[in-house]
Amino acid sequence: MNSIFLSINKISVEVKRLSSLMEYVTNKLEHLENAKNRLEDEDSNLKTRTCNLEEKLEKKSVNLHNKSVKLGEKYVRLEETCVKLEEKCVKLEEKCVTLEDKCARLDEKSVRLDAKSVRLGEKSARLEEKSNELEEKSNELKEKSVRLEEKSNELEEKSNELEEKTVRLDANSVRLDEKSHELEEKTNELEEKSNELEEKSVALERSNTETVQEINKIKESIESQLVVGATNAISQVGFTAVLTKDIKLGQRQAIQYDKVIINIGEVYDVSHGHFKAPVSGLYIISATSCSCENEKIWTEIVVNGIKQAAMYGNTYDMSSHTVVVSLKQNDQVWVRNFGKPTTVHAGHDRYYSSFSGVLIAAS
Repeated sequence: MNSIFLSINKISVEVKRLSSLMEYVTNKLEHLENAKNRLEDEDSNLKTRTCNLEEKLEKKSVNLHNKSVKLGEKYVRLEETCVKLEEKCVKLEEKCVTLEDKCARLDEKSVRLDAKSVRLGEKSARLEEKSNELEEKSNELKEKSVRLEEKSNELEEKSNELEEKTVRLDANSVRLDEKSHELEEKTNELEEKSNELEEKSVALERSNTETVQEINKIKESIESQLVVGATNAISQVGFTAVLTKDIKLGQRQAIQYDKVIINIGEVYDVSHGHFKAPVSGLYIISATSCSCENEKIWTEIVVNGIKQAAMYGNTYDMSSHTVVVSLKQNDQVWVRNFGKPTTVHAGHDRYYSSFSGVLIAAS
């Protein structure tokens, strides 16, 4: 727009200059006419010169007229351009108004968003305060939980100790009952050997220590019946083996008792869990099996793979059996699982699961 206005100003200046020039020429012509009238009688050369000047002036006037026409045409085109520019300006002004309206709406939205931001900031501050309070409460609860866990552990230890004491007291009570029963039946031991064996099998079911003691008593009672003079006879054969750790058993898998209490004659094989008879004769075989928590157990005493007696237990049951068998030299006896896969409970140093055998008389 500024360039257009500058062009128009230049044109107007040029037009003024031409107008002043026309006025000057007109004045000059009048002066020449007056001079012509005054100097009509002057030299003809002056007339010729005057004529030439008039022709030149006419040519200049025509040129100026042409230039003026051209300037008028340019002026018309400039006016048309100005009109177009004005229309564009109007459109731009309308766009500016639209943009101003949009800006106003955006300002209103910005104000509303600022208000929301302030409210959210307040809510965030309140939530942070609540979060801090909850965190403090959580820390307190954690501390209380740690203290409760410590107390729970202490109570659990005390409970385990009480359970162990109860088990020991129960075992002592059972042993006292067994000893009392033995004292009552001692007078009939020599007369009825079958009753004596049944009573001693009850004692063998309770603990490995008692089993060894009863076997020794039986051995003492039958020592007088052994054949002492035979050169190839073996006077003492006996063993007791126990479990010190729980073991998992598959179907028909033998129990390998890992700790040997006594093994006279080296008749028990720890690596396989088998007892091998060194001589033919009459033997007492006893076994005890304890089941684990929430598990059942099925075990049996076998001779060369043939079942002699079976035992069953469920959830810390102690099942036991004692049999009197006639074995030939090199016959093998072991205890195995005959049910589903299960676990035998050892009870660590309490030896809940055991396997024992003793030679009564060689044949």
